[in-house]
Formats: sequence, C-alpha cells, structure tokens
Amino acid sequence: MASVARFTEEAILHDITAFTRNPKAALHGKRMQSEDFLHNVLQALYSDTLNAETKSYLLEILHEFHEILLEDATQAEHAIASLTAMLDKDDSVSFQADVIVTVTAVMVMHNYPVEQPKTTSTFVDRLLKLLSSRKPNEDGLRRRVCECLSELEMCFPGFLARKFGHLIQHLSEEHSCAAESFAVLVTNVLRNALSQLTNPAATRVTKENETKPESVENLVKTDMEHFTPFYPSGIYTDRPLPYFSDSHMTQESPDIRRAISSLLDTVSILSPAALLDIMHNLTDSAILSSTKAQVFSRMHARLIPTRDTLMQNSLLLLNTRYGDALLSSENRNQMFQQLAMSTKDPFMTPHHKCLLLSWLSCNSSLLPDTKEGILEALETLLPSVFDTVEVMSVKIKTLAVLLRSLKTLDTTQYDNSHFLINSLTCFSDFSSFSAGHIKVRYLFSCLLMLYREGQNDDSQLCQNVYDYVIRILLRFPKFNAHCVHLGESIHRLYPDDKSHKGRTFLIALLERAKNNLADMSDIEWLNNFSHNMYLVDRLGSEAALQPNAYLLRFLRLLRTSRLCVEGNWNTGSTILKACRTLISFQPTAVILKPLGDILRLLWVSFGDIDIRDNARFYYMLLTTVAGQPLHTILEHSSDKGSFSAIMTERLLTSSRYRPADPVEPVNTPFLDLERVEYKEEVTMLSEANSTKSVSLNDYLQKFHSQPAVARLRFQLRYAVNAESGHPSMLYAITISVKKNPKLKIKDAFIPVLTPEEPCVFTLEVEPLDPVPTQVCLSVEYTCPDGRGESMQLPSMPITFESFWVPAVAPNTDSDVPFPSSLFGPLWSSILDETEVPSRENSGLLAPSNKLETILHVPYSPLGNLSCFEFCCQALKQYCVDIDSEQSRCRAVIVLAPRTHILLDCLCFTSDTRVHIATDNFKCLPFFDSTLQTLLGGANESKE
Repeated sequence: MASVARFTEEAILHDITAFTRNPKAALHGKRMQSEDFLHNVLQALYSDTLNAETKSYLLEILHEFHEILLEDATQAEHAIASLTAMLDKDDSVSFQADVIVTVTAVMVMHNYPVEQPKTTSTFVDRLLKLLSSRKPNEDGLRRRVCECLSELEMCFPGFLARKFGHLIQHLSEEHSCAAESFAVLVTNVLRNALSQLTNPAATRVTKENETKPESVENLVKTDMEHFTPFYPSGIYTDRPLPYFSDSHMTQESPDIRRAISSLLDTVSILSPAALLDIMHNLTDSAILSSTKAQVFSRMHARLIPTRDTLMQNSLLLLNTRYGDALLSSENRNQMFQQLAMSTKDPFMTPHHKCLLLSWLSCNSSLLPDTKEGILEALETLLPSVFDTVEVMSVKIKTLAVLLRSLKTLDTTQYDNSHFLINSLTCFSDFSSFSAGHIKVRYLFSCLLMLYREGQNDDSQLCQNVYDYVIRILLRFPKFNAHCVHLGESIHRLYPDDKSHKGRTFLIALLERAKNNLADMSDIEWLNNFSHNMYLVDRLGSEAALQPNAYLLRFLRLLRTSRLCVEGNWNTGSTILKACRTLISFQPTAVILKPLGDILRLLWVSFGDIDIRDNARFYYMLLTTVAGQPLHTILEHSSDKGSFSAIMTERLLTSSRYRPADPVEPVNTPFLDLERVEYKEEVTMLSEANSTKSVSLNDYLQKFHSQPAVARLRFQLRYAVNAESGHPSMLYAITISVKKNPKLKIKDAFIPVLTPEEPCVFTLEVEPLDPVPTQVCLSVEYTCPDGRGESMQLPSMPITFESFWVPAVAPNTDSDVPFPSSLFGPLWSSILDETEVPSRENSGLLAPSNKLETILHVPYSPLGNLSCFEFCCQALKQYCVDIDSEQSRCRAVIVLAPRTHILLDCLCFTSDTRVHIATDNFKCLPFFDSTLQTLLGGANESKE
C-alpha cells in the first residue's frame, strides 16, 4: 500500500484484506517492513478521502495485529501520537470513540501507565475533559470514555484513585445514556482506592516526593488538579483485577457512606448486568471502609421481590457479606422461596435453574429455623417430571448439601436418608427406557452422588442406596451393567468400606446377583439372556465368589431350552466369553465339573460349528492345562511376537497358502430335493401326570416367551438320472433359502453327501404371515479338490398345514405334551375378553381378533375306519383328550408363531361337527379348507 493520494479506497481495502489473510506474506510481497505498513495505515486514517466505515476497519486492524504492527515501543509511541492528534482533527463522534478505544488498548498492551506515565496522564486528562462536557450529541462518546477508563482501572488497580472526588461529582450531574457506564467506573475506582488505602504494601511510583492518598478526605476531594496516576507497584501490577483484602478501616467514614449512597441512587437506571457489577464493588467497598449495613437497607427491600437472576445474585451477595445485620429471618425465607420458585419457572432455561440451585446450596442460612419450615422449604426443591434430567440431578445434589448443613443449625433431627431416596421418585419411569438412555445414566449418577454424601457420617443413606440398587438389579435385568459399574465406581472411591455385613458394596452386590441367577426360572433367563450372561461373566472374574450354584443352573437351562438347537453364533460367543473369564480367574478344581459339563454340551450339541470348535478348545484347556501356562494362553495380548500373531502372519504372507477359489455356479443340477413328512411323536399325558402339569398362567408365559417354530424336513440326494462328471462326494454343504417376506428361515448345514447315502435335514421356519407360499433353495458345497460350487434347487411349496405345531406345556426338566386339564381354561381365556389381561402378559392377541365358530365336515368312509376313528387318526399329534363313549376328541393346534386354534370335534356317522375357537380369526379361511381335506376321509384321497 503506497501513498494514499495515489490509491483509491478499493486498493487500500485490497491490501488490507491480503494483510489479514497472511500478514508476513503480504509484507514480504510488498517488500515492506512492519513500520512502513503502520505508517501507511496511519496516513490512510489521517486522510479525508476515506469514509467512516473504512477508518473503523483500519483501527480494528491496528488493534488485532498489534503484535506485528506495534512490535516495539517506538512504533507504539508513533501510533499513539498519531491517533491522539486525530482527535483534534476529526469532529466525527463515532470516529473519536473508535480512536479512544484503540489508544486505550495499545496503552494497556504496552504497559504505558508504568513505562510512559507522562503520555498516559496527558491522554487521561483529555478523557476526563470529555467527561466534563455536556454536549447532547456526545452521550455515546462519554459512554465509550467511561468504558476505556474502566479498562485502565481494572488493569491497573488504583490508577484513578486521586480523581474519585471529581468522578463522583460528575456522576451526580450525569443523566444521559452514559450514566450506567459512569456508575460502573466510579464503583471500580472506589473499590480499588479503598483496597489501596487499607493495604500498607502499596506505594507511589510516579514521583518519589509524592505519597499515596493517606486519608479518605484526600480521596474524595474535588479540586481540579492535574491528573497524577496512583497505582500499586511490585506484585500488584501483575494482577488484572484487585483481590479482596481482609484489611479494613476501623471506623466508618461519613464521606464514603455518602458516596455509596449516591451510587445506590443510580440503581433505578441500571441494567441487571451493571447492577450486579456495581453491587459487588459497593459491597466490597462497604466492608473495606467499615460502612454499616443500613446503607443498603433501601436496596434489599427493592431486590427481594425480584425474579431477575442477576438481581437475586446481588441480594445473595448482601446476605453473604452482612447476614443478620441486614436481612431478617423473614427476608431470608422470602429469598429462599423466590429462588426455589424460579427453579420451577417453565420459561427459565435449565442452565439458569442449575445456577440458582448452586446458589441455594451455598446459602443454607436462608432455610427456616423450624423443622416444619425446613421440610416445607425442601419440598419446594423436589424434582418434578417437568424438569430436565440435568435439573433433576442438580436438585437432588442441592438437597443433599442442604440436609448435610442442617447439622450446624439449631433444628431437630430429620431423617435425611429417606428424604433423599424419596427424591429419586422423579426417575420412577426409568424402567421404560433403554439402558443407554440419558435418564438412566443420570439416575445412577445421582445414586453415586448420594452414596458419597452418605460417607459423611450417614451410614443409613449408604444402606438405602445399596437397597435401591439391589431392587433395580432384581427387577430390571437390562440395567445389570449399570448396577455393576456403580459398584465398581464405589469400590474405587472407598476400597476399605465394608459396611455391608462386613463386605464391600461391590462384593455384596455381586453375591446378591449370584444368588438371583441360581434361583431364576427358565423364562426369566431367556427373556434377559444377554444381561444375565453379563453378570455371569462379571461374577467369573471374582475368585472370592463360588460359581457352582449359577453354573449348575445355567447347565440345566442349556439342556431344557432351545439355545443349543437354534445355534445362534452371537449367543454362543456370549457363553464362551463367560467361560473364558471363568477359566482365567476361578480355581480349576472348583469349576472343573460344572464348567466342563457346559463346554462339553456346547461342543456336542450347539448348532454353530464355530462355537462347537471353540467350546472343544476351551474344554481341552480346562482339562489339560492349569496355572501360569493357562493364563498365558488366555490373556489378551497385542504383542507382535506372540505365538498366535506369528502364526497369523505366516498364514497371511506365505505363498504356500493360496486364497480360496471363487464359488462357481453349476448350470446343470445333479441333486434332487424332496419333502419328507415330519410328524412329532406325541403321547397324551395320563391322568396321574396330568394332575402334576403346570397352570394356565405358566403355559401362557412360556407361549409368549418362546414363539412356536415349524419344522420342515427335506431329503437331499444325488439325482437318479444325473449326468456323469459331477463330484463323487460333496463337503461342507450349506442349504440357503432365498429371502421370503413371509418366512424367516435359517440356513441348514450338512457335513458330507455321497451318492450312496442321501441326507435328511430340517429347516426351522418362523412365519411372519402364516399363509401358503413356496421357498427357493440354493446349495453351496466344496468339491474333493477344494473347489467351491453353487447350485439352484427347484422351488418347494409350503402348505398351510406345515405351520401347525403341537402344543406343549413347560415343566421343570423338559417340555411335556399339553395336558387335557388346561383345555377348558384355555378355551375360556380365548373367548372371555375380561379374563385376558393383555398381550404383554398372556401372549394372546388383541380381543378384536378372537372368534368362535362351528364347521361341519362331511365324511366319506375310508376302508373300515369310522368317522370317529379317522378323526382321531388325522388329529393324533394334536389331540389332548379322546372320549370314545361320546365319539368326541379335543385338539390344540399352535399356528406358528403365536396363534391358538382349539378344536372340539363331535363325530357322527357321516360327518363331524368341529367347534373352533381361535385368537386370530384371519387364519380361518385357510384353516377351513385344510380341515375339510384333513377330515374328509375318502374325499382326501380324491384330492
């Protein structure tokens, strides 16, 4: 940027923009030094060709890049002198205000009051002269002047002490918009001046023959002497703000009292932010000068009814400084009620509410003196359902702090622990949320906070927190991880706390969880399997807790449930993870028998081959390795030199192990697939066993927890007329089902298939919509030479009858056939809507889906079988009761996944009357046609 006379305003702005992007690069490109660039900027500011906005922008550049443009004292002095001269040249009020702000900033950044006191005095005299003017168009300028003087006073405490008398006189005459900034300036000056008067370490550094103002009279005099700065030296000059001094005058000064009173008269024109600043300064000034509390008597009467946050803070400040000398007990109670009611204001932000609650926790003296009054006051702080979780948490913490402070008050004893535990009622709906919900996290955070509060001589609160966590652990297994993490946090904080029957919080919690696992029913185990397995894994890491009880219970669960048959890989991995932990931390002699049985069962019968292999590996480790070698094998190591890491690297990098070939499709299928009838052998219970069967409620819980699965059996074999050239043997066969929107079918696996021996496999089908459909199957296999091939098989029809499953009732050891004694109650529960609680509890569909109907099925004789004999034979695997005398049979059909179809068949000579009850009438159109075919006798053969 060259001479201003030769460049337009656009060129100047272009150069300035380049400078702001990269100052050093811009100077290097122009081949200029920083002082040359500064000279050009000041010359541009002095020019009359630039508008006010551009000049303000240039002043901002000086302010922002002072480290580059004003890097030494000479450049700073040059800039200050040039800018000060512009105040006399330019009459623009806005430009003068910007220049004053820039000069003040430069003086503060270069420590001018210390390094150049004469220049600073001249500049401050100019500012004070501007304050004394009363021109209407300069109100904004005087406000900026006050702000600049406040900046100097804050950075150099006591700087304007000798001018306090002049400033307080001008303040009484100021009635413009600058009055607020003027009042803030005067209170800052007063506070810092009194702090210097009461601090003997402060000295004058401007002239050796002058001393600091030793008296209040010298401080408040109003003669218009030349400005001489007064500020502390030594360590005090390094403080951006003065610290509150414990020293103060021994007697009250009438002059200071009058000054404080006159400053309080400006309160009516102040904003809340300015009022807060002024009240802080005036309160400190009153303490330093031993001014009595009555000087604020008019203020507290005005502030108590307010709902403004900043004014409430000012009132709390007065209460902290003066206490009973200023506020009566009634005033303090009113303050508490105002703050407590503000925390319930729906228009107040959560951050403001948390701020008010933190103020209340620091001002326990606001509480009433009577027990009834304390209880009423604390109840106003109880969290509500309308609060955010952050506010709930802070409210509970505030209650804990206030109740702890009651020990220092003259009040009767109060049961703090129960009151705090009852305050958690706001989290009562936490069970409806997931484990990761923010409300659940805050609940356990509050429990940890309350337990820490209980460590302050309140053992009952610790016990109540423990009981609360135990109730969560027993009733809501999905929060098991949160409960254990809470116990671990408490154990880290208080490892020596054994107040729970001689045990730590964590050990007592885990022992209770262990006993609960050992006594848990199958349904509870399966409904919360992953959460319960987390407990098994965590319990396995505690060698002090015997694992036999819950391991034997888990072994019984594996034998009676379908976990192994379903063969879910994630489920198996969860089980093996817990087994690994048990092998690592528990003594081998203790877990050898129960854990060995579990691993052997997984090894033999689990549906996933990967889980079976790992179970066999862990079983071998358990039975053949012990001690340090076992821990070395099982430890999680990221060491690149470990045996497993070396083997993995060799397998991945060696040329001896080539990657597997891609799977090739076979265009000419040589395999045949055919459906095989699958009839479960079901024997009806005898009367003796029927009386021992479970109740209807147990059956419905079992029915709801485990949806029925239909089993389709197929036979896969080599085609009779297959062409030559196909593989002589197939390995690792995977039968996949093309995705069907109406069915949910898992893949099936066959280890080997030869031409001589066909293989039968079963597909487990869970219909999403039980309607007739067809499935498309494909086969992937490995040839003897290692090649992978795939083949499409013909589509297989799935009839409606394929979804029929015999009903079974749960027992202690295994499922048993459905007892006849439950047929009548189940029929009634389906038809009587008042007896069905809900789908969540009973497993039945909504009442609107229930239906009762009668169907007549004509019977054409088939061989020597009567209508009754044929009906019993057709419904054999579904029958639960047969009455030969009345030619009557009753059957229960479960239509996968969760539909009941109850049949009461009364047989005559040539037809059968079928009384039907179902909890899903949508299935009846398909069921009617299927039943006509099934019970039609000779009609069935014709079809």
